[in-house]
Amino acid sequence: MDGANRAVTEALKEAPEYADAHAILALIHLARGERDRAETELREAERLDPDMVTLPMMWADYYASGGDLARAAEYAKKSLKAASHNWQVRLKAGMIFRAAGLYDEMRKEARAVMDMISPEQRGTMEQRILQILGPTALEEPLDDDEEL
Repeated sequence: MDGANRAVTEALKEAPEYADAHAILALIHLARGERDRAETELREAERLDPDMVTLPMMWADYYASGGDLARAAEYAKKSLKAASHNWQVRLKAGMIFRAAGLYDEMRKEARAVMDMISPEQRGTMEQRILQILGPTALEEPLDDDEEL
């Protein structure tokens, strides 16, 4: 992680207006638990490139890391609007929705991921989804107040 941090910091010295580098640095800070620094970098990335497709999910991660799961879910929904074609975004959104107790939304994303995967990969992906999102992830939607 230190090497990545140094490399991105050096890149920003050369190109301080490079929004993607600020976003990457934000992820590094989040991974280290440095939420204040992560927020600063996310805000800078957003200032430089407000249409960056990856920003909403980065904000979702930021808010989830601080326990604000309702706000994290809002940003996960924004991320889905920008990148619903991406199964990784859908799986990550499912993780946020599960943490926020939004089980119907989680199941919707889990099923969407399965629909996007080639038939050859479905068995492996099903196992991954059940491992990440829990044993009820691929069931039909139930009420949001159910327990997992």
